[in-house]
Amino acid sequence: MVFVGGDLVGESVAVADLLAVHVLSIPYLFACASIGLVTSVVAGRADIAQRIALGVVFGLYLVESLVVGTDYEVAGVVAPSRHYDPAAILIDSNYDPVGVAVLVGMTGLLLAVSVVWFRRRDL
Repeated sequence: MVFVGGDLVGESVAVADLLAVHVLSIPYLFACASIGLVTSVVAGRADIAQRIALGVVFGLYLVESLVVGTDYEVAGVVAPSRHYDPAAILIDSNYDPVGVAVLVGMTGLLLAVSVVWFRRRDL
């Protein structure tokens, strides 16, 4: 589908870059899922946890989008979307290994917090 869309607008997409977008999206998606895991451990009910997780992920994206290029740009560092830029990969073949490391670290930290919090809960 990407190749057909690229042909329609007269652009080409390198297969390696398309593969990289999909592979590098895995740490991003795991980071977002770990936010959901933390909220599911903290919240008592699944429907509430889903709403909170959705709000947190969207809120982090919104904050990161609003603070780029401002004096408050450092506030967006906690947003997973700051560390994964599919456009940079597809257009410039620019891969960010530091961003991948941050996402993996974020996922590990949130997973550890979830495990500790879950073990301390009174089931």
